[in-house]
Amino acid sequence: MMMHNSYKSSSQFKTSLDNYPELQTYQATPEEKCKTIVNSMFYLLITILIGVPLWLKTTTPYHASLPYNEIQILSSRKIEITVPINVLNFHAELDDRSLHQISEIFTRFNLEQQAFTVTDGSDEILMNYHVNTRQMMNHLEIRTYTKSLSNDILSFWLTFEKNLSLLNAFDIKDTPKSFENDHLIEQRRNSSSSVYHFLLLPMVNIDNLWLEGMNFNKSTTSVKPFSIIRNLLHLNLIYIFIPPTIMSSENGQLPEVLALHMKYLLDNVLIQTNHLMKLVQKYDNPANLSPGQYNQISKIIDKPLSVSSMYDVTVTVLTLDDSVSQLVEESNEISVWTNEMLINPIPWLKAHVGSAFKNWSPFVQVDFYSQRLYGVSAELLKKSQLSKTRNYTFYSQGDISNLINYLESFLGPPQTAYADNLDVARSNPGLHLFLLLNTFKRNNSHGVDCPLPLRFHISSYSSVVITDYALVPQWGGLLSIDASDCMTRTGSTKMIAQKIIYVIRSILGFPQIKEMYFDRDEDNSHTYHIQSNMDLNGQTTNWELNLWFLRRTIECLTETKRTIESLINILQRLPNMIIRDDVAHEVYHSCSNWSLALDNLKKPDEINNSASSHNEIMCSFGVTFQYAHNALISSNGAFFDHSLLGLLYFEDDQKYGIYTPLFVPIGFALFLSTYRIFKLVFRHKN
Repeated sequence: MMMHNSYKSSSQFKTSLDNYPELQTYQATPEEKCKTIVNSMFYLLITILIGVPLWLKTTTPYHASLPYNEIQILSSRKIEITVPINVLNFHAELDDRSLHQISEIFTRFNLEQQAFTVTDGSDEILMNYHVNTRQMMNHLEIRTYTKSLSNDILSFWLTFEKNLSLLNAFDIKDTPKSFENDHLIEQRRNSSSSVYHFLLLPMVNIDNLWLEGMNFNKSTTSVKPFSIIRNLLHLNLIYIFIPPTIMSSENGQLPEVLALHMKYLLDNVLIQTNHLMKLVQKYDNPANLSPGQYNQISKIIDKPLSVSSMYDVTVTVLTLDDSVSQLVEESNEISVWTNEMLINPIPWLKAHVGSAFKNWSPFVQVDFYSQRLYGVSAELLKKSQLSKTRNYTFYSQGDISNLINYLESFLGPPQTAYADNLDVARSNPGLHLFLLLNTFKRNNSHGVDCPLPLRFHISSYSSVVITDYALVPQWGGLLSIDASDCMTRTGSTKMIAQKIIYVIRSILGFPQIKEMYFDRDEDNSHTYHIQSNMDLNGQTTNWELNLWFLRRTIECLTETKRTIESLINILQRLPNMIIRDDVAHEVYHSCSNWSLALDNLKKPDEINNSASSHNEIMCSFGVTFQYAHNALISSNGAFFDHSLLGLLYFEDDQKYGIYTPLFVPIGFALFLSTYRIFKLVFRHKN
């Protein structure tokens, strides 16, 4: 029946064409039908072979290649710090065998820590001590040493260290060829060293030698070595004096005693290994720490300003005086200084404060800016309290917090100096220093009315410390300056500069060495003296700077590791996140500097290429800090890149918002074309 109907319909169609011959001109010829089929098949194949893969490609989020294997390797690497030690012997009874035993003992220390690290995977820092020993006791050097040791303490430092330089005791690359002013500080002005030089000396003619009001003989024991850490700018120099009784009482254990003493100084004073361990523990896995332990670590670590290679210090002068004419006639030092600060404090800051940070260059730069608030005083913002003795006013610890809240309303960030810089997103961390200038007032009888001095009551354990400056962690500090004509004529601006330097160093995380001038451990087996740096005009000694570089390097490396791992974790959890090439470049750059920092810590004797061209040795710890800081900057640049969220791909939104309106009209036409092909082909067969 169906075949009959089909045949009947075909017959009727053929009859209609016979009855109306003009319709045949509108019918497609076989050639046209073939051309239509070919065109339709062509577009169908283009859609299947090119269109569909291209659509799948465009709907897949773009992921630039990342160094996943390198990141995994770097994350699994422990931080290995190799400490270069140079032991110079000036003791006649210590032979080469004893020096060799000292090296073997330090090798044993390294093996013991490696074995402990393998069993305890929580330790992420591995300390290695690379010891070189040198016997200095030939005939010429004995005479040189005996002559210098017989002098007073000042001549002892100058003469003995000059002779050491002439004898090339610190290696050729560490000792410049020329000398300036016959002083080791001046000799090594343009070079720096990360090697720790331990000088072994007998305690024989040293009873009458004094240092900073302290007699060596009164500060030592007769059976234990005594050390002095020198305050040099570009050299780590530690004197170890060996009393004569120790030579006979130790029964051949002197190398062990000396090695333990040197290791104690390194672990507790010069490098402070425990503090570095706490840095790693804080960033490693805080979940494994008890709340009390984590809070204790955070209290130690969170106080410094964020790590950076550039810091902006804004000095704000507060005074109620609208002019400085009344101070011009004053001739004492404080009056002249006050006049300069009211006009333009930058020249004085750069000359007396900024010069203390020159030896940080080129690794860290401190820039100074200033501003003056007219008609503003701390007293107007927050009323101070009168002391019980009624001779000064003061702010308590709580008052300081309230005062800072008021002062911040007048402040602009230190980064405003970079308003013309397009790179606003990477502005430098800054701190604020407020100079509260109290100026005198002239009365009707042409006399001077002196305001009461302003002080701060800082709580310290169970007592209160009265001081003229206050520190605010991660923010800055306040410094009160008494009226120029009301203070003693011996008032010195040098002390003001020292206080400003002290505040800056404290905010940046430098250890407060002044509490460590003289110390013993619990069992009195290790005694040492840290020479004061008061004669350095606020400059940082070489071993302090190395310690700061090490701390900041560990912070950068641990933070870089945490940031990169967090980025990889986010990418695994959100596969539809787009990773651009510039973000991938930051990750590669971070991993490269991360690897260089770890390698430099493991081998710290690298010479900076830029420095070698000038025949200068750069501080290897400073170079390592530079690598670690660059790694941190790049990792933060990748993690906080705005494109990670700005280009976040949501499949459903793209499907119904873009691709459905775009491809439905095209797909409908393609479907009709394909249907026509099948209709023509199968009807032709029928």
